[in-house]
Amino acid sequence: MQAKTHNSRTMRHNYLTVCVVAILATGAGVSSMTHSAYAKTQTAPANNMAQYAFDIPSGTLPKTLQQIKHVSGENIIYDQEKLSDVSVPALHGTYTIQQALEIICAKNSLVIVKTDAGWSLQLPQDMEKVTVYGSQNAAEKSFQVTRSETATRFGVDLQDLPQSITVITSQVLETQQNQTVQSALMTSGGVSTQQGSQGSSSFRIRGFGTSGMMYNGVANSSATATNVNAVERIEILKGPQSILSGASSMGGSVNIVPKKPTSTPIRKISAVYATNNDLGGSVDLSQPLTDDGKLSTRFIGAKSKATESYGDFDKGRESKFAQWGLRWNDDKTDFYINGSYDKNFAPQAPFTVAQDGKILAKPTMRVGTPDAGVGQKATSFLYSFEYALNDWATIVSRAQYSKADTDLNVFLTYGQLAPNTYLTTNTNNESSITTFSGDHYLRLSVDTGPVEHRISTGINHMETKNTSDYYDSAFELVDLYATEQYDFQPTLRNDETHSNIVKISAKQVGAFFQDLVGYKDVYLSLGVRRDRYLDGPSDVINLLYPNYSSTVGTKKTYKTTPSVGLLYAMNENLSFYGTYSEGYIPQNTSRPNCADGTYGLPAKETRNKEVGVKLQTNDGKFSVTSSAYQIQETNTLSYDSLEQCYNVQDARQVKGMELEAQGSPLDGLNMIFSYTYTDVTDVNDPDYYAAAISAHKASLWSNYQLPFSELSDFGVGFGVTAYSSSRMGYTATAAEVPGGARVDVGVYYDKKPWQVRLNVNNLFDRTLYGVTTTEVFVPIEPQRNMSLSVSYNF
Repeated sequence: MQAKTHNSRTMRHNYLTVCVVAILATGAGVSSMTHSAYAKTQTAPANNMAQYAFDIPSGTLPKTLQQIKHVSGENIIYDQEKLSDVSVPALHGTYTIQQALEIICAKNSLVIVKTDAGWSLQLPQDMEKVTVYGSQNAAEKSFQVTRSETATRFGVDLQDLPQSITVITSQVLETQQNQTVQSALMTSGGVSTQQGSQGSSSFRIRGFGTSGMMYNGVANSSATATNVNAVERIEILKGPQSILSGASSMGGSVNIVPKKPTSTPIRKISAVYATNNDLGGSVDLSQPLTDDGKLSTRFIGAKSKATESYGDFDKGRESKFAQWGLRWNDDKTDFYINGSYDKNFAPQAPFTVAQDGKILAKPTMRVGTPDAGVGQKATSFLYSFEYALNDWATIVSRAQYSKADTDLNVFLTYGQLAPNTYLTTNTNNESSITTFSGDHYLRLSVDTGPVEHRISTGINHMETKNTSDYYDSAFELVDLYATEQYDFQPTLRNDETHSNIVKISAKQVGAFFQDLVGYKDVYLSLGVRRDRYLDGPSDVINLLYPNYSSTVGTKKTYKTTPSVGLLYAMNENLSFYGTYSEGYIPQNTSRPNCADGTYGLPAKETRNKEVGVKLQTNDGKFSVTSSAYQIQETNTLSYDSLEQCYNVQDARQVKGMELEAQGSPLDGLNMIFSYTYTDVTDVNDPDYYAAAISAHKASLWSNYQLPFSELSDFGVGFGVTAYSSSRMGYTATAAEVPGGARVDVGVYYDKKPWQVRLNVNNLFDRTLYGVTTTEVFVPIEPQRNMSLSVSYNF
């Protein structure tokens, strides 16, 4: 089971003069020199005297302990903040864990304690402290994390995984003052965000649209709508991830990890004022309920309301959110339950149009009624359970139920009938989607001779139901650049306008086996998954013209997807890797396959080939990942209108490169950087051009704490997001959205118990446009805007 690390925000150690190494081994006698909770343990694990072969160069304590843990599989607990800079000698030879720890601690004043939970390294003055369970995750305090439990299933260091994973921590979210998860994803490498004309945003990872969204490691299509105040981290897994989530992950997946209760008390209240007269507040309360901290609870609440909007609508952004969690965390068990409620409204996003290949200025009028926008109400309930059967086997079970209701009321432009004059209509519908999903497996850490195995095997399931009610709207001919505001007419929801009811359902069950094999400096990742996917039934009930109603029956798809990766660690700082993975989406239509006349259309597939390099500094505080990949899409459908059937063929091929850097390269400096190059072609159509994809995209966000003693509580932030042009259509003559660059800055004051932060986005007030696939909807990004937050920790 993963070690639980005791963290405290105190000054770094300076205790390198005296060797005070005490082994408090459990058994017949326990030293009386401490009243620590460690002294209460009476039984040592059976492999206490096992010997291991070590070949570890000199370096920092965290890096050496990481390699000792990897070789032995034993938990080693230590204060990462206090001991991160401790230097230790090389370790060569065959030793027990106790002997190995004695050697590296021989010149440092560290006390070694043996417990059932593993080994603990402590400073002498900390010996009176009890074991801390459920401590605050590193993602809430830094720009960088080193592990992912939910997204990979292995529970190992990300540097040992032969794949590319980006983690946006809550510390990054807080310093950027992101209002939504979507805005955070806009600056991530390999991810492109498209503001939809229907009110919601869609995401592409490595050029492919994805619905492979996860929340706490299990499928949830509404995950990215999570309130940002409750997010511990955002994990972006590059490349198809069918081994994790089954269908729908064609280019990658996004996993949202919620904040959990901590044994360390958190009492934080915040107030925020932002552009558009946006006033909000939040509270974050976490409290241990027992003296030993094993049982803890956490409540997060937030509310905000803006009276203005970027699109000149009368109603601004609104949000109400509450999340409550309860956690039991001890040496063997980590059990967590969580419930959340979120109600929000976003006004219709501002947009313009393009004519004759050029983007026009923003319309002189408000396009829509004053209250146009998108409302959503979401509830979710989840549990997460981990139980260590022994020191090599752990049961993991996660499941959740979520329900999201959406009320869509936006106005769209269609065909251009005259200069500046367009057909417009009100898109008006209600939808409700429910999802029940889970991930349940056994995680094993076993060795076969010198070969180490980290095995995860189990089942994954998902069931979703979506019901949408559509209301008929009239088309209106509007000059978007008239001098007077056009009186847009809203759609009335009644029996006369209620046009369609659409019901869609899907169910998936998959069994998987994954093994991360380690031999010396080589790691081999193997995985296979077998899915049964039930697509449908789906019904379209036409209330106005019943004869046009239709039903598509249930289609059953069986699919086996493999994954394989290889990583070679040249040394403790440099690794090379290669990986292969697959993704798929079942295809269920009412028309047959042109080739044989059957309705058994194959699943659309993607195949990812990738190579990369990972670098990490000696202290582990800063990491760089560079990768090159190729994803081939197969089994796409091309409709033959004459024969009324589908041809199955290969289609898009995406080639790209990514460079990412994250962490603290210098004292006081934290940063996250990404650069992405994407090239999209169609193997069957040489005249194909990719729409809504920028070939080049780069992003930087950094925070710097001033080094001067009199100003050490102050800091500055700086960021740039830049991208090249993109097309509005799929042909050579399609208009282009110009490239652009946005500069963001911030200043902050952080001295407990107060924290004050001022951020200004789009500092130079540039007119920027979002990517789009059509000339009649070109999103306009926000102009210069600011946010001021004040937090108090009590």
